[in-house]
Amino acid sequence: MPLGLCALAFGCGSSVVVDGRTTDAAAAVADAPATRDAATVGALVACHSLGNRASLVAEAEVAADPPAPRGGAILDGVYELTATTRWRGVTGLPGPAGRPARTTLSLRSGRYESISTDARGEEFRHAGTFEARATLWRLFVDCPVSTTSDFQYTAHDDVFTVFLTTDGATVTSVYTRR
Repeated sequence: MPLGLCALAFGCGSSVVVDGRTTDAAAAVADAPATRDAATVGALVACHSLGNRASLVAEAEVAADPPAPRGGAILDGVYELTATTRWRGVTGLPGPAGRPARTTLSLRSGRYESISTDARGEEFRHAGTFEARATLWRLFVDCPVSTTSDFQYTAHDDVFTVFLTTDGATVTSVYTRR
């Protein structure tokens, strides 16, 4: 699962409770078709009907420190992923990092829906509610599995940036309201 998708879905590497037991979040979705009946798998896929209008965006690596999250008012609307940057600090190597993805995100009255498609065409759908306080953006995912994930964020006008720290780097995913 591309990092931007994992970030919105589960917070990469987090645990979730599925069928009464704790498991790795990414594994829960990857294993769903093999471990659940057809009706349950259908429910996992049918989180919502949001279409993916975004263009394919490749992650770039930057040899610099990331900007600081600033919080802000998150405007209701449909957002498209427009940039993903992996900030490696001053010792990092600049250049493309791969992991291209297309992501569309709907934010309305404390509810979110996301659809992401990776470079191979594999689709990921997620939905739930969210809250924003100071610079914290907390997702309460209810589809395809139940979990809570915390991120830092900046929202300004029509731009919403999500910050995720993973593998010794900070990744920013920038979404633009269309």
